Amino acid sequence: MDAVEVFKFEGPLMEIIQKTDLTQVSVMTIPPEETSGDMEINETSDQVVLILKGKARIKVGSEEKTFIPGISIIVPAGADYFITNTGDKPLFLYIVSTTSI
Repeated sequence: MDAVEVFKFEGPLMEIIQKTDLTQVSVMTIPPEETSGDMEINETSDQVVLILKGKARIKVGSEEKTFIPGISIIVPAGADYFITNTGDKPLFLYIVSTTSI
């Protein structure tokens, strides 16, 4: 069993913390009023995004909503998405990518 203390990775923009042949787990920290970067599209796998800390404005396709800690969303394979930190503290996300990586 491979266990990881997730919160020790808070800080770098994006870091892969676990990986198997079918799943990749990463964390992302976005400073206040900043974004995840360019609009992203993961063509081959769904992604689960869990907000651990902060306040996020997430756009998936044409739908855009604000989320707080404890909320998770699924970004379907092929959907474009964009994340903005709308809070005054760092946004910390836990992201799981599945199937082919």
